[in-house]
Amino acid sequence: MTVMITGAGLLATHAAKALVDAGEAVMFYDVAPSEPYISLVMEDRPFKLERGDVLDLPQMLHAIDRHQVTGIVHTAAYLPDTAKDRPFMATRVTVEGTVNTLEAHRLAKLGRYVLCSTIGIYEMAAASSAPWEEDRAIGPSTFYGCLKLSAEVIALHYGEAYSVDVVAPRFCPVYGLGQWYASAGAMFMATCIEGPALGKPVLIDKPFTNTNQYMYVDDAAHAIVLSYQVKNPAARAINISAGLLHTAPQIIEAVKTVIPGAKVDITPGAWAASKDRFFVDQPFSLKRARAVLGFAPRMSLEQAIAHYAGQVRRRTGQRP
Repeated sequence: MTVMITGAGLLATHAAKALVDAGEAVMFYDVAPSEPYISLVMEDRPFKLERGDVLDLPQMLHAIDRHQVTGIVHTAAYLPDTAKDRPFMATRVTVEGTVNTLEAHRLAKLGRYVLCSTIGIYEMAAASSAPWEEDRAIGPSTFYGCLKLSAEVIALHYGEAYSVDVVAPRFCPVYGLGQWYASAGAMFMATCIEGPALGKPVLIDKPFTNTNQYMYVDDAAHAIVLSYQVKNPAARAINISAGLLHTAPQIIEAVKTVIPGAKVDITPGAWAASKDRFFVDQPFSLKRARAVLGFAPRMSLEQAIAHYAGQVRRRTGQRP
């Protein structure tokens, strides 16, 4: 029996690796997968690969039948910048594609359906005095957030109306060894870590978000495994993060601690333009994640940087 994972990017591949380690068989369903990247992340773990489009419901149903799929982890979506630049196709893939996966799930009478949702569905500007809980006001400020909110609302209604067994983890910015741009937060972490991992100096000379909450992809993948395997969850929408805020200087200091000789500097102009910028003023509350999933982050910032740097070296043929 197989878990179908839509998409084959950062979150999908690491979730697949974690699912295999948890005893599941996996099948990637993606319109244009990079087999070298999938193999890099999966290492020697087994996986199946089906080239298919989430907009093609008959093709998806055929793949579900052929691979004896019993559940779905849905990650496929347009990323933030691409969604902004291509709103029509982003809506089709992110919203219509989600409906197709839900309908395939309903028609095939599958088990668990995990929808990877996002912090971007929340009202971001309102000041907070405590960590964000799941009842925080909804109000996306980006087109990407609007699409992901639409997908989540539809998925949860499929759960209520058609008994699709939905769990929707809402992720903060996730970083790790990717193959393309994922988010501004992921790109900033890549800038700080990937160059130093290969012995290259880094000079940050453009404005950035100073304060943010980040989550290493291995912890995010662990949350997906828990979301997929939990029995009779008491809640369906669940905040997932490391539960901490970090500033750029804290991240750079951690990189220098983990990677001896690392050189990461910020120009005075970039720092002046960025020091007061924040993505969120409080991290996610993990109360529900702990209570419903038994989730807690397993990697510190330093441990995550060390693991990420090792993956970067392995990608280039160097010793981790």
